Amino acid sequence: MKLALPILLALFVGLALGYTLFSSDPVVERGVGLDTDVEVEGGGALGDVNLAAADDDAEGTERSSATGTSGAARDGSDRVEVVVEEAGLFSDALLAHARDGLRDGWADRRGDAMPDDQLAIGMAQFEDNVLTLPWGLGHQLAHSRTKAEALAADAGRGGAFALLATLLEGDGAPLPELVGDAAAFEELFVREHPEAPMDASGHEPGADVPDGSTLNFPAGCFRFKLPADQRGQAPADLSIAGAGMDATLLVLSDDLGSRGDLQRLELRDCTVFTNGHYLFDHRQGAATVVLERVRVIGFDSGAGSSCCFSLDDGVALLVRDSIIAGGYGRSPASGKLFDQRNDALLARFENSSIERMNLKVSGIRSDATVVFASCDLLDIITSQPLAPQIEAHAGVQLIACRLEEISLESLHAPESNLQEGLVRDLNDLFPDWQTRLQ
Repeated sequence: MKLALPILLALFVGLALGYTLFSSDPVVERGVGLDTDVEVEGGGALGDVNLAAADDDAEGTERSSATGTSGAARDGSDRVEVVVEEAGLFSDALLAHARDGLRDGWADRRGDAMPDDQLAIGMAQFEDNVLTLPWGLGHQLAHSRTKAEALAADAGRGGAFALLATLLEGDGAPLPELVGDAAAFEELFVREHPEAPMDASGHEPGADVPDGSTLNFPAGCFRFKLPADQRGQAPADLSIAGAGMDATLLVLSDDLGSRGDLQRLELRDCTVFTNGHYLFDHRQGAATVVLERVRVIGFDSGAGSSCCFSLDDGVALLVRDSIIAGGYGRSPASGKLFDQRNDALLARFENSSIERMNLKVSGIRSDATVVFASCDLLDIITSQPLAPQIEAHAGVQLIACRLEEISLESLHAPESNLQEGLVRDLNDLFPDWQTRLQ
């Protein structure tokens, strides 16, 4: 890695000096908080794209590292001639930078001076990398874009379930353009049934709750278990609604989830105390889940994954104007946002607050997409700074967000009282909630 960094730096230094070999469109580096709009051309014709055609054989198309820009073989004998032919590419400043970097890397690893024969080998490899790296980067970016366009076309043809099915096949790609577009992403969560209100106060609805039902809870504190039939299948299209985040408390007696597809599960206008359970534990079938004006607490139990969303199958998740907070469970500082076991995750958090937990970016699968837009990420517990982790993941983006971190080292320092500062009491939100529980 220490050798690769000087090589990359040397390439960009040479380009900055005004010497160029390749003509290509500019590549914009994605940074934390940068929302890059990508326009997909072709309209309806995009529906003809399929992943089988998009996923070309990389081994058959990649250019050999021993090939220059003209395609001629570079076996070492023509190395000087190629440099001369590409006049101006290898400036004196660029070559000096390369030699210094090679010598520094050698000395850092071994502690002695780099022999001339090894320096010559290193310089030859440097020249080859400068000549071939842009092509390889362009090829990789084009391949990723083609996959993303094919997935977006699948989403347009069949909605969230077709898209999740494609991702579950294992040939997906992160889709930050789709998930980052609020209007486009919302189209994946369209109701399939007319909304049918039901009074949910005073009883737990049975398995006969029809698809399209909305269970309405008034102000107060209520036990809640997701209605399901004997097979564990919840209604395919179900909403749970309260009278407001600070008015209605739902205390879970089990995880929310289903043993089959969930067309649409929505929670809105309530506080959900998971009581040591996961909020959502989805084991089988695809699901779309919407949280609107919801506070989720109590999942930081210290047991199992101690997470809010436990995902074994494909899920599209939309969270808006909500709060997901640690500190209310049995083991504050143990909470995580996700425990994900496949690539089929599309999640957008919008105008929401994520507090006192570990985002576990390293646990978000490489082809998953998680976008935080206009969110507050407060007291996020991490062993390493979060920004570089997000920058390294193509599918994780922060757009206009505020980020405040707590390092594990400072959290567990002998004189630290940070852990005590993370503890919250549900009675502060709903006084005497246990005696009021119905």
